[in-house]
Amino acid sequence: LTEDWICEFRSSLEAHKSHNSNKHGNNKKGIYDEFEIVWPTVDFVAHSIDGYSSGSSLCLSGKNNKKFLSKFYRKYVPNQIGRHNIPPHIKTYTKRVDNILSWVCLTSANLSKAAWGSMSGDSLVIRHFEIGVLFLPPKHTSLVASSLAKVSTRTDTSYYLNELTILFPMPYSIPPPPFENAHQKENDNHNEKDIPWTWDHMPLI
Repeated sequence: LTEDWICEFRSSLEAHKSHNSNKHGNNKKGIYDEFEIVWPTVDFVAHSIDGYSSGSSLCLSGKNNKKFLSKFYRKYVPNQIGRHNIPPHIKTYTKRVDNILSWVCLTSANLSKAAWGSMSGDSLVIRHFEIGVLFLPPKHTSLVASSLAKVSTRTDTSYYLNELTILFPMPYSIPPPPFENAHQKENDNHNEKDIPWTWDHMPLI
């Protein structure tokens, strides 16, 4: 990953605004304010159902944990009953304002150039086959982030603008709490809970 690619990826998620607004473009400050990567900590993986071996499905190596990513990290805190100590593997992409979701994409695609593509001249080059499901709220419907235990539909005109509200099950708490000093090392008088998980933390057997 590169900082420029993250900016390009973030901007492409709102490509429909390109004709009317240039609010984001390559404005990195705007990207920092709005883009979040929800990711487990070393402490979460260590105390998960299968311990450190659970981290094998969390695809991030130390060399790819670039320093600029610390601006985007938010802690993965599960909110589903019975899954409080189970690490994720499916990737969830969404656009939200507070707990209102414009759309949600559940996919096999990692946050990578190989999965989402990168520009080569005038061509978009994608190296991996991926599969996913895109959820879009119907017209006059609010899609609201919820826990898995509260999946339901209800009518609520007192708070939301739309007549119908759909509670959408998100795998983590909204809003996700931020990391602190995400790139500080374990031996620097630092709380390990704030260290993002990478494969480098897998114990040697």
